[in-house]
Amino acid sequence: MFVRVFTSTTVIVFSIIMIFINQFDLEINQKIGKGIFYLKGYYEQGNEIVMEQGIGVITIPLIIGFIVSVVVTTISTIRKKQKYAA
Repeated sequence: MFVRVFTSTTVIVFSIIMIFINQFDLEINQKIGKGIFYLKGYYEQGNEIVMEQGIGVITIPLIIGFIVSVVVTTISTIRKKQKYAA
């Protein structure tokens, strides 16, 4: 159950993030996120304009998927214990 919830949540959040960053228009020297949550940057390097995607595109869905999976698994376990205890 944990793996199924983790996978489905991660895929859904990944899709939402990809749609969000593709619809978001950035100006020069602007970025979305910071550190491991860095999603996208648009800046000038020399005489070139560079657009990059950051590690946050992967880390955010994984973190959210893990948290949701732990919560769902914990709730499910508690309900099963309550069902058998009664």
